[in-house]
Amino acid sequence: NNLVYKDSLGNLDITNGKITAKDIEALNSVKAVNVEATDSLKGENLQLGTQVSGTGIISAGSLEATIQTSQVSATGTKIYITPKSSTQGKMLYYNESEIVDGVSFKVKIDAPAVTKDIDFNWLIVK
Repeated sequence: NNLVYKDSLGNLDITNGKITAKDIEALNSVKAVNVEATDSLKGENLQLGTQVSGTGIISAGSLEATIQTSQVSATGTKIYITPKSSTQGKMLYYNESEIVDGVSFKVKIDAPAVTKDIDFNWLIVK
């Protein structure tokens, strides 16, 4: 038994129901307990889709790691890097001028190279 109720403000309440639609537009706000996105989740200042996060390693003896992802862009992209292991006193960073749009970016450390691998997570926010 599904019950549809409309109050005096025009709000609809569907008890024990499900809404299926090709496109839904909300002119104000959307509140949800759980959000599942099959392709991507987009907002005014945020877009999450495929190939926007992963892991990488700056290997011992190296100064950089190249991350392959189609989601990177030199304009409008923020990349967050979080170490998963000791950085051995090094700061991990990326250089916007070395981003290859839609292909890759590099996570780097300054010389001298480290003696142990540095594991890290990365996240792209557009």
